[in-house]
Amino acid sequence: MSEREELERRWRLGEERLYPVATVRPDLYEAVIGIVRSLVDHLQSVPDVDALAVTYRTASRDAELADAGVSLAEIPPEVDRDLVRDAAYQVRSRELRQRAAAERTETAIRRAKAAGEPTVSIWSEGQQELWPPYRRVEMALASGRAVAVSTTMDPETMTPRFAVNDGAKYESGGGGLLGTTEDYLRFSLALANGGVFQGKRIIGRKTLEFMTADHVGNRPGRPDGFGFGLGFEVHTKLGGDSALMGSVGEYGWSGAAGTTFWVDPKEQLVGIYMVQANAEDTRFLRNQFRAMVQAAIAD
Repeated sequence: MSEREELERRWRLGEERLYPVATVRPDLYEAVIGIVRSLVDHLQSVPDVDALAVTYRTASRDAELADAGVSLAEIPPEVDRDLVRDAAYQVRSRELRQRAAAERTETAIRRAKAAGEPTVSIWSEGQQELWPPYRRVEMALASGRAVAVSTTMDPETMTPRFAVNDGAKYESGGGGLLGTTEDYLRFSLALANGGVFQGKRIIGRKTLEFMTADHVGNRPGRPDGFGFGLGFEVHTKLGGDSALMGSVGEYGWSGAAGTTFWVDPKEQLVGIYMVQANAEDTRFLRNQFRAMVQAAIAD
């Protein structure tokens, strides 16, 4: 692991450790968010992640906070200053990575249009197209629609499960459906209302009960406190290693790029989070969103 990668890992862990502490009280969370944002704003002149790593190594923590306009007395005593700084650097590094990715995508689209290509690869992961693990996202320039393409290893034969150039049109399996946030809200409200939307039943009551029941029990492969139904992750207990707030009986699921939704029948609550994030950030971001929603329940 390079020095920069080690720093990025430290920033990510700092952010992950900070927010569970901060979300125990709304006033504490508000204070921490404000301090982190002030330091992130102070780092806006840093042009890229390499320069950010240099700044982190050479600058003093307390001096940076002071330059950002943060008085050390403003930082609540239960909050670790190093975690605040690491979280701010993680936020800024995420901003820089997203900006760089957007610039690469815009450049690729311009080049593809100039060359008269019908599609453009806007994201890829892996070294060789015909050998796993390999994934990419291609966008049709005429329609703007994107298709995910991937090559995986067959565990029995230890050969590629399929080649990305075999002409298949639906390699993504369960992926590729299109919709809007409003569509998903309507769908979630129907689930929260027991399968009824705008006075019309679209899912049978007993069918939904069966879908949202835990069907895996103690089988391995699920995180502590969560089972799985027919299409939904199901919250089966509070506490334990999962350390996520919520209600027993709530259900939902998440997407590979960080999106998530859940329905909490006990609190009469629907949560929907739409985001496109890097793989290392997705779980943290959606868990932070969930913690913020739960902390806002006042009664």
